[in-house]
Amino acid sequence: MPLIARRRISRLVGASCLAAALAVPAGVATAASAADAAPRTPAAVLDPPNPPPEPEAPQQPQEPADPPAEPDAPQEPQEPADPPAEEDPADPPAEEEDPGQQQPQQLQQLTNTERQETVALVDKLPAAEKAKQKEQLDQALKDIDDPSTPKEAKAAAERYVEGLNAGLKKIQDPKTPPAELAAYKKMVAGLNQARALSGDPKLSAGEKEFYRAMTATLGGGLKSLDAPNQNPAEKAQFMRFLTLLSDGVLATQKPATAPKEKVDKEKVQKKMEDVAKALVVVGNPNATQQQKDDAQKTLDEQAAAPQNPQYLALVEELKRLKAPTACLDAVQNRTAQAGWPDGSLWGLTDPACEDTVAAGAADTDSRWSALFECVREEPFSTCAVNIPKENE
Repeated sequence: MPLIARRRISRLVGASCLAAALAVPAGVATAASAADAAPRTPAAVLDPPNPPPEPEAPQQPQEPADPPAEPDAPQEPQEPADPPAEEDPADPPAEEEDPGQQQPQQLQQLTNTERQETVALVDKLPAAEKAKQKEQLDQALKDIDDPSTPKEAKAAAERYVEGLNAGLKKIQDPKTPPAELAAYKKMVAGLNQARALSGDPKLSAGEKEFYRAMTATLGGGLKSLDAPNQNPAEKAQFMRFLTLLSDGVLATQKPATAPKEKVDKEKVQKKMEDVAKALVVVGNPNATQQQKDDAQKTLDEQAAAPQNPQYLALVEELKRLKAPTACLDAVQNRTAQAGWPDGSLWGLTDPACEDTVAAGAADTDSRWSALFECVREEPFSTCAVNIPKENE
């Protein structure tokens, strides 16, 4: 996949609510979303005490020399001392700015029209799919309406409904091009999986937070794709990242493809979170240029992973070992989803690669033998040290 032109995605999503949608969940909170709350001005607080001392000055008109001496001046510091105590109640409004810092909250508005449209779109689904989808939608709407729902969970639920609305519209529109239709189906599938897993009691708090973040990312991203006047090439690039995140969400839970070791799962999820964060930052108007540049670098590196020289060398070794197409596809897909080298090593654990990896480990004359042996015996995220250097 070609490198993404600098700041292109920023222009694509900047006009949308994507950055707003994604900055709330803790799993994808960006440094840019701490958007510089206005500093409090204590000088303004001290102004009100000044008028009271002034009325006292006219009470001594016969001693004009006293004002220079300002006998009341020592009293002024005492009087302001009281107002600060009285002005403590002014602090809560100042603290209310903290949620206000999360300016995205002001943009996260799920309209009644979107709610009604989404319910209608789900009603049009085939019976079996409709029953499953309706259960998730009903729960999301319940979470949104429940005042006890935490802000992060409510925001993710709103993004879910918005994304589902946008995705189903495209899927059910007969004018949607076939290539886009496949992408939207994949994104909606990933969105639904993320939403379901974000509330799975069997998962750890960290995993649920990760899937809640993915729900917000995919939901907000799907809605952003509806923004008008988008450059087709930029839209396709952005859609590509969302599709990869969807693929990753689905792959992390399928029994055959999910990382088996906790350390591997955490590493893969971290890579996916990095991409989600980067998508947020490049579209966040409150992000600094340095933050946007760093985020763009993350996206560029992710996009360039399938062209990494060591990755290409690994593919050549797999071909030498006569790896089946399914194995090569698995390695390529995981590399696109989680980057090099972790995504590639994750791909080597796919069942389709089992015989190939075993053969590679047995070929002790190959410089790749130690890597294959490590992948067979150890968590794959610990095996990067066994990757042959380019000049070996």
